[in-house]
Amino acid sequence: MFPIPSGVEVIRAYLVRNKSRSNIGKAVSSVILNKVYYFIAFGVLITLGGIMVTLIRGLPIPVDFRFVWFVVIYAVMNTLFFFMVLRPGSLLKIYYTSPSWIRKNIFDKVYDHQKHFSGFDRFVDEIEHSIKKLRKNIGLNLLSLLLVAFHWSTGSITAYLVAISLGYHIDFWIIVLIYAVIEFIQQLNIIIPSGLGIVDAGLTGAIAVLGIPLSEASAISLLTRLATYWFELILCGFIAINYGYNDILKDL
Repeated sequence: MFPIPSGVEVIRAYLVRNKSRSNIGKAVSSVILNKVYYFIAFGVLITLGGIMVTLIRGLPIPVDFRFVWFVVIYAVMNTLFFFMVLRPGSLLKIYYTSPSWIRKNIFDKVYDHQKHFSGFDRFVDEIEHSIKKLRKNIGLNLLSLLLVAFHWSTGSITAYLVAISLGYHIDFWIIVLIYAVIEFIQQLNIIIPSGLGIVDAGLTGAIAVLGIPLSEASAISLLTRLATYWFELILCGFIAINYGYNDILKDL
């Protein structure tokens, strides 16, 4: 329910560092690399969906084409940014070229000796060591990318099957395209907790544009979200209570 998209990354970094007893550099590297896979997977799904719908099937896109371009460009730019962050030379350059008050109040504050961290240089060394280890596991990285892509494609598959169960045969690649675009835009919100309602309203509107009555389009959207988001929320909530809040209570 965290309203800021980066909130879940902060939580993941905390769990990676504490549960696996790794260093902060390894935790941050794993989170950033997961974010890179996330942007690559979304970019590929949206691009593939756009090609299949417009060039192969010759069908119109039921969402504003500017949204499609925005999402693809945004994903590419963020991927390049995170790759830059994972370069030790770039991090050190940012650190040493930053004003002293920024280094003192941001970088040096984060890596406090009281928290068992040993400075920004050590943090960069930890990231470099983690990236070198990751490069040796190309097969595992590829599998991780495929799993991220599969995770984000399950919503499209669910929506497609729900529509069929209600008697509406929507082109599969149209579902992939509109669901990926809407889901990606939902992840960009910074106000609405978990982007509640964004996917529901967007998916309903896009399906209604295809000529399906609004009531049926709403049913497809809500049933899809029931099978994906709300089930996932219950499952993840149970895990968070058992493995997240319990850790916090033990530290109090």
